[in-house]
Order: sequence, then structure tokens, then C-alpha cells
Amino acid sequence: MSPAAELYLLQPNGLPLLEPILGFGRTGVVVQLGGYTVKLPLKYGTAGPDPAHIERYQIDNDITCESLEHEKKVYQRLGKHDGIVDCVDLSGVGIQMALMTHGNLRDYLRNNEITKSLRLVWF
Repeated sequence: MSPAAELYLLQPNGLPLLEPILGFGRTGVVVQLGGYTVKLPLKYGTAGPDPAHIERYQIDNDITCESLEHEKKVYQRLGKHDGIVDCVDLSGVGIQMALMTHGNLRDYLRNNEITKSLRLVWF
């Protein structure tokens, strides 16, 4: 059995991801880039000796890129509305959005009591 690969996050261009990470999901990583938030596809580098690890993580990267492209189309269809984070740029590899002062939604919901009626309004 080969040793497990050591994983690290990469920018879409293949360079190490050094920006502060604000959040993680199944299909992307959200980083702070200057005064903006940028959602990027998950892309892993591997330091393991097994080529199967590299192939596996490349397949995952392809899937996350497709998911992010789908999300871009959703933002394009929605346009600008109150209550939806402003998308500054959808033309690049990621989704560039305004930096939210209260952090990500998951942490906000965990740290604040939101009534069921308000959640329904959000939906």
C-alpha cells in the first residue's frame, strides 16, 4: 500500500494558494483577495508518489470547475437584487464578489439566532 498523498490547495493557474481562506465547500474555496471575496474551484496539488492520486484529484478539479461555471450562470440569470451578494466579475476562473462584513453564511447562521420566518423570507 502506497503512502497517502500530501495535499495542498492550488490557484487555478497551478501556483500555491496563499490568500486567506474564508470558507470551504464541496465545489470551491472562498478566499479574500484585497477588498473582494473570490470563489475558486478546488484544485489540489499532491506531493505523494502515487500517480493515481494525481489523476483522482484532477478529476475532482474538473468537476468543481463545471460546478462553478453552473453557479456563474445562476448569478448571471439572477442579476442584481437586494439580499444577493454583488458579483463583481464572472468572467474569470472564479466568481469575484463583494466582501461581506459579517463573514460567510454558515458561520453567521451558527452564531446568530435567525427566526424561521426570516429564513423563509430569505428563500
